[in-house]
Amino acid sequence: MSYKYKKIRFISTVLASLSFIALSLSALSFFNSNNRAIDQTVAILAHEISGSIIKRVDNYLGVPTRAVFELKKLIELKHIDLQDRQSMMRWLASQSKIHPEIIGMIISTKNGDLWGSNILPDGQQVYLASDSVTKNHLTVYQVNQDETLGKKMYDSGSYDPRLRPWFLAVSKAKKPIWSPIFRQKETGIPVIALLVPMYKDNQLQAVINSTITLPELSKFLKTSNLGQKGISYIADHDHKLIASSLPVPVADLAGPMKTLEKLRPSLVGSIESTLSESHENVDKKNIVVGDDLFFVNSVLYSNQYGLNWRVTTALTTNDFLPPILKKEAFSRKFALIGAVLSFIMVIASIRILLKEISYRRQIENNLKKNKEQYRQLLESTNFTPWEFDFTKQHFDYVAPQIVDLLGYSQDSWTDLNSWSDRIHPDDREAAVAYCLAQTAKGENHDFEYRMITVDGRTVWIRDVVAMVKKKKRVSGLRGFFVDISAQKKMENDLVLSKESAESASKAKSDFLATMSHEIRTPMNVIQGSVELLSRKGMPDEHLKLVENISYGTSSLLNILDDILDLSKIEDQKVALVNADYVLPELLKHLIDSMRPNAEKKGLDLHCHIDANLPNYVYGDQTRFRQVLWNLVSNAIKFTDEGEIKIQARGIAHEGEIKQLEFLVIDTGIGIPQDSLSAIFDPFVQVDASTTRSRQGTGLGLSICKKIINLMGGTITVKSTLGKGTVFKLLIPFKSGGRLTKDDNEEIILDPQPLSLLLVEDEPISQMVIESLLSEEGYQVKVASSGKEALEKIAVHEFDVILMDLRMPEMDGFATSKLIRQSPDKRIAETKIVAFTGDVMKETVQKCLDIGMDSVVAKPINIFEINRVLISLTAEESTSS
Repeated sequence: MSYKYKKIRFISTVLASLSFIALSLSALSFFNSNNRAIDQTVAILAHEISGSIIKRVDNYLGVPTRAVFELKKLIELKHIDLQDRQSMMRWLASQSKIHPEIIGMIISTKNGDLWGSNILPDGQQVYLASDSVTKNHLTVYQVNQDETLGKKMYDSGSYDPRLRPWFLAVSKAKKPIWSPIFRQKETGIPVIALLVPMYKDNQLQAVINSTITLPELSKFLKTSNLGQKGISYIADHDHKLIASSLPVPVADLAGPMKTLEKLRPSLVGSIESTLSESHENVDKKNIVVGDDLFFVNSVLYSNQYGLNWRVTTALTTNDFLPPILKKEAFSRKFALIGAVLSFIMVIASIRILLKEISYRRQIENNLKKNKEQYRQLLESTNFTPWEFDFTKQHFDYVAPQIVDLLGYSQDSWTDLNSWSDRIHPDDREAAVAYCLAQTAKGENHDFEYRMITVDGRTVWIRDVVAMVKKKKRVSGLRGFFVDISAQKKMENDLVLSKESAESASKAKSDFLATMSHEIRTPMNVIQGSVELLSRKGMPDEHLKLVENISYGTSSLLNILDDILDLSKIEDQKVALVNADYVLPELLKHLIDSMRPNAEKKGLDLHCHIDANLPNYVYGDQTRFRQVLWNLVSNAIKFTDEGEIKIQARGIAHEGEIKQLEFLVIDTGIGIPQDSLSAIFDPFVQVDASTTRSRQGTGLGLSICKKIINLMGGTITVKSTLGKGTVFKLLIPFKSGGRLTKDDNEEIILDPQPLSLLLVEDEPISQMVIESLLSEEGYQVKVASSGKEALEKIAVHEFDVILMDLRMPEMDGFATSKLIRQSPDKRIAETKIVAFTGDVMKETVQKCLDIGMDSVVAKPINIFEINRVLISLTAEESTSS
């Protein structure tokens, strides 16, 4: 080979060696430059993630926006009729199917109508309606398969959307707005709604409301590439937490930042401190927490409909070291190749390699240090971490806290039996079966059971278990033992407290029922005897004594009824029984019945009815009459001269009657100003001294106020001492008018010679009641017990049975059940009227449930007895 070629080869070899050296050095330089630029890379990544989150949030909030404006456009183009109830509800319901993000969509009109659709927590879709069809009650319906209106589910009561805060807010704004964050009633999940008004000729026609849930935003954050320690969250301008990549409970969303700060106190606290000093965007802010350097990016997000949120992202360089290490390995290999090909530069290559090895060892040492710190952190908590390896069928690790928790040493936890054998025998089979079943499905799970400690105590454990997978197969389990004994004790104490409260409530009801029966039973004898005496011819002075006895009995009955009413109202066992009735007739009957009492004192009692007072009203006629009767009765009691009058009128707004106003005015003794504030309190009397001249329990006005409150109205009083008092009632007006002529006519029939069986165990009550019924023309037979009643029914045919409820051996309930179960149709269909001193709501309902036809309260009222008997026999004759 010539010198020329050797020289060329030598130069080529040198150049090749130099090229490889240059490439090796370039690779190492690339690695080092990447290592130096990682900070900048992570900062840019934090900025990009914040931008990506904002786009996803904007898209998510755009779903209800598009749906609402689409409906608004369809209505304006008259493709959908705003007043077409069924079509409107069907379109609103379709949006939840098209857009799963929307959990509810409603439209409320200027007339107070509301139609819409909601998704319940169990995923069921329902229709909502509040209009003339539902009597302006918010009513929930099922949705049929063909999307038509289904069966009624429940009634949520009177509802006018125009009075709701969201309707008022968007009416005031006169433009689309986002509602404040609120919580869904059924689940407590925070939600937000877009409210869009519809105008025509500058007049508000309707408000469209589309609702979405906020926890969906947390899913966006959790899917972002944040690394192991990085976080991202969204907060509003009031620093309330809206969404988070950390596992914040749904109940804490839309609340203060304290929950997030508890999870990562140092980092979140530093970020919030930085953000509180700036009202602008924050980009590439450095925060050092422990051994980690975090880069923070915080971007303000706002839109044209009033939202002002801040999206914050924080990433640490330590989470992004693995890609750098991978590049470092590539550089090292390239450097070794260059060292082999370039022997002359081997020393330099070795130095570079040693430098990289030293750097790698430093990283490994840092990783070991971080791992040890992580283990120490776990072992300092109240949780007890553990790991189980399926391949070895052995616990790899159980934290030292297990000794304090159960008393067993760490090395005593070996195979699965060392866990299952320590479970309480009553819980063992179910706990083991559940864990194995969930593991077989490859699903994470948590469950509760009891474990037995070394010293024999019982500890409640919550076991939170996660799957450890390799190549998509479960290779082990990892979890925490959590001591929940205190929580279980609290739950048990709450159950015991609830049972104790229910027992006390039942004891109170039983006591009231017993006292009602025990008081009314002897009063039945007194009232019946008075009725019999009043029918006999006697001197006027004797008749006056009989009237005094009757007055005393009626007063005692009123006191007893007031006590029972107050108890039932306070126990929330009073429900209004609403129906149509004729209001002027109610007022006329009331005045006619009260006028004799007024005339005895020389008082003028009259009623002024305004021309605009509606004839037909929907409400509880009985309870309303009770309120007016009480107020008029008090007026008569506390007025010695002058007049008492009732004024009634309708209060109109925009041409429609919205409220009914009633005034009860007297010219009596009046009420001192210092007593007015407490006059509606139970047992409070204006004159409570032992020398007071007017009797009363102080319950009547308290009951009146509670009944009016149940009706959604108000009662107020004004009084001048020595001149008189004015009570004012304001009640929401609900239109009636569905009565027919037949509905309002009383049943008037001539008394028939009915055959009655009186079942009563008290001999004196038997005598009095039998005498009264016989004088009315009824044919009466008496049975002293349930057994005797069954014997007489088998032999004789009766039109009606008057059944006492409380009797020895066989009470009225048991006797009535046997009558209804009789194979003899004649016996089974005999009319039964309960005649009892126990008039509690539960007792009355029980009578009707077992098949009794009616209930009459003791003491005996012969007019009420006649009304019930005539009504029952009239129904029977009509049906036949």
